[in-house]
Amino acid sequence: MTCWYEGPLAAFDTETTGVDVETDRIVSAAVVVQDAAGSRPRVTRWLVNPGVPVPAGATAV
Repeated sequence: MTCWYEGPLAAFDTETTGVDVETDRIVSAAVVVQDAAGSRPRVTRWLVNPGVPVPAGATAV
């Protein structure tokens, strides 16, 4: 049996203007894929214009 940390692994992350799924917007996103232990991870990043000002509280996190 393969241990979870020996891969493959994938992670997805977002940064948003807040925590309300009805009104807040995505500002950035990233996907990291590691095919196997010791391999170089593949990283894809997106920077998104949310179309609204980013609140100071969101940038302070």
